[in-house]
Amino acid sequence: MGRFRWVSITVICTNDGDTLTLEERSIAFALGEIAFVLLPLLVIFGVQLYMGKLHHFLCEPEWSILSCVMFGQSIVKVSHAIAEADKVEKFGVGLWFALLILAVVVSVGVLIYILATKEEDRSTYVGIFQFIVFWVSLLVFYNLSRLQVEVGGE
Repeated sequence: MGRFRWVSITVICTNDGDTLTLEERSIAFALGEIAFVLLPLLVIFGVQLYMGKLHHFLCEPEWSILSCVMFGQSIVKVSHAIAEADKVEKFGVGLWFALLILAVVVSVGVLIYILATKEEDRSTYVGIFQFIVFWVSLLVFYNLSRLQVEVGGE
């Protein structure tokens, strides 16, 4: 029989009892956390599909809320990676924190705009923008999760 490795979103299994590589562990941890963020969006998508309001899906404030959460979790990942690292380049750390805080501010700004406007007055461009920011937050979180696992060994 061939070797079987299965890395799922919430369960990590190997059939021969050996440990997963650091790369596989980092992928599994990051995907497990991302799955909990995507779940509410899938529920909202299903409800809006059922109600026939799918065209409002991109303009929902949940995109920006979840972007803030993911950028905040990314800040935690950077903090943990710094705490576990032996040698840290100060300029790179400051730049990462500044960019992540700026991303949170942008997400909150979009959220305030969406909450301050009526549903029918919301711009589709703002919906597309927050959709893009959300996926950027997931990519940043995924990469920083991998960095934390590689540096800290968690």
